[in-house]
This record gives sequence, structure tokens and C-alpha cells, in this order.
Amino acid sequence: SIGRMCGRKTAALITNMDIPLGYGIGNILEVKEAIETLKGNGPSDLTEICIALAAAMASLALSISFEEAKERAKQALANGSALLKFKEWIRAQGADTSLIDNTDLFPKSSFEYKILAKRNGYISSMNAESIGLCAMELGAGRKTKEDKIDYTAGIVLNKKAGERIIAGDVIATLFTNSKDSLNNAEKLFLSALSFTDTLPKKSELIYKTIIDQ
Repeated sequence: SIGRMCGRKTAALITNMDIPLGYGIGNILEVKEAIETLKGNGPSDLTEICIALAAAMASLALSISFEEAKERAKQALANGSALLKFKEWIRAQGADTSLIDNTDLFPKSSFEYKILAKRNGYISSMNAESIGLCAMELGAGRKTKEDKIDYTAGIVLNKKAGERIIAGDVIATLFTNSKDSLNNAEKLFLSALSFTDTLPKKSELIYKTIIDQ
């Protein structure tokens, strides 16, 4: 669950955490995806969550209904004002906003490895914890507190739960500066997936929205 308190007002979203949100996993990969979402080009699930969270906060702060706040959030995304506000935050911290205009300017990892599907069918589930461990193996997280994070490392999901796959399809792309990590990372990623021959039932993304004004 995700919650926020504003004075005595409270909001919470009970969300599905069984599968990764969006397609990018890892520091720079997630920042790039967040920027694309602010540009209106983000994954549908990440966009839905962002709009709902923005609506919950605006509903509390402005004392308006969640539905009205949701419409305002959608408008801010559509007319570009959300992206402009983000740029304003970045400039206020003395950072370079040119990376927002062109995300290809972000640093890139040395190695890129594609994981291919070994069968036809559907991905029925994705274990988010195991995929997180895979990203950590690539360098996107710390195994110990002394480890240094590789901000370019991570995973881009080319297929997600519920999608049809054909043997040979790219189901994920791994990014790292440690080539030796790729073998274990691939095993971790594949262990996180379950497959079925029939179309699985679609899971809800937001189970419940609670607004206590």
C-alpha cells in the first residue's frame, strides 16, 4: 500500500505489487521511464499509478474530489505542465535539464544482453522480488552496504505478465558493466517467470483508493 498524510487528512492506494511496474528496472532506466511518462509516452500501468497518486495528493491539498483531482492530473500530463514543473525542480537544484529533453544523453552500460523466450505461450506471472535480485546482481543494487551502485545497470522488460510470447522473442534486456554477472542474472530472471499455454486472467493494478478528508 502507498499512503500520504496531509495534516489530519489521509490517502492510501492499495496496489498490486506482484509484478514490476513499468518496463525499466534500475536507476537511470527508471529515471528515463519517468521522464517519458511525464512526456505522455510512459507505460500504461506506470501512468495510471502516477495519475492516481497525484490525484490523491491534490485531492487532500485542494479539498476537491478525487475524480476532479484525477482530471486535473490528466490535464497536467496532457498539456505538458507536469513536465515543465519537473524541469523547474531540476533547474532549482542546479542540474542539467538537457537530459530531460534528450534521454539518450544519460550514461549507458558497457554490456547489453537479450534474454530469449524458449517456448510459445503466455507469461502468467512475474516474481517482482526475484527480478529485483536479478537487477541487484547486475549492479543496480547493493548486496552489502560497502557495494557501489552502478547507475546504468538494470533490466528493460520487453514482455510482461499476460503477454503472448513465441520462442525466440526477446522477453528482457539486461544492462551491466560487469559481464561476469550476466549468467547468474539470466538464471535469476528466468526463475522469476511462470508460463501457461492459455491467456491468463488480467490482474487489477489498483485494488482500492482510500481518501479520508
